Amino acid sequence: MRAGSAPSLARRAGVALVVLYVVVAALTGVVSGHRVRPLFDTIGPPPAYQWINPPPQFAAGNQKPGPMTYDLPLASTKTSPVGVSSAEAQLVLNLPAGAVPPHGADTAVHVVITPLDPATLGPLAPALGLRPDGNAYRTEFTYKPSGQALDSVASPGNVFLVVPLPGHGIAFSPDGTSWQLLDSQAVGGQSAMGAVFRQPGYYMGTARPSAATQTTKKGGGSTTVLAVVGVALLALMLVGLPAVLRFVRGPGRGRPPGRPPGRR
Repeated sequence: MRAGSAPSLARRAGVALVVLYVVVAALTGVVSGHRVRPLFDTIGPPPAYQWINPPPQFAAGNQKPGPMTYDLPLASTKTSPVGVSSAEAQLVLNLPAGAVPPHGADTAVHVVITPLDPATLGPLAPALGLRPDGNAYRTEFTYKPSGQALDSVASPGNVFLVVPLPGHGIAFSPDGTSWQLLDSQAVGGQSAMGAVFRQPGYYMGTARPSAATQTTKKGGGSTTVLAVVGVALLALMLVGLPAVLRFVRGPGRGRPPGRPPGRR
């Protein structure tokens, strides 16, 4: 092969693969109706929702989640960026640098995330026209060793909730008695909701009363279709890659010059 032809071939093959990736992304976007990265999707439905108090149709095989605890070290001036989640990762908190301010001689912040049955908390106001969507979660931040509770963070972060029904938004309560709706948005179709996290307290997903509980594992339909499209196109890419390479090589560049075919 002539000098410099191998790097040129690699560049052309790389461009061809990038173009194919863009085609996959475009086709998947048409199918899904929202921006996704199909090559990093999974095959099959996501894991089943883990309920504290499951509906009868999901009672069999339900894995009841428990509390999760973290100890976040405190620097002299500010904390580092950090992410914490519930044990089953159905609630995730992302906190920026300096979200937890220093407090006297305390050296850490103790974080507890506890999933709860919404029926044990105050109801949503009827005027909202909403119902609880999955578990509620209590988030607690306490300085160590003083035991002083943290009422609010210095820099807002984000809270994400995975929900079993098509989600409407996230409700917040400082004490689990009365709720207020946060400015929320869907971050994974309607199966995950996100909002700004400003203070510890109670967080709960909400849904319209007309939202129907799915009879299969949560959210499997569109995800499966997208995965099948991505896998099919990837298979096509692998099968057609030799042809692509032959094309970018051009005629007469498949073997070193000066050697007749069949001789080594």
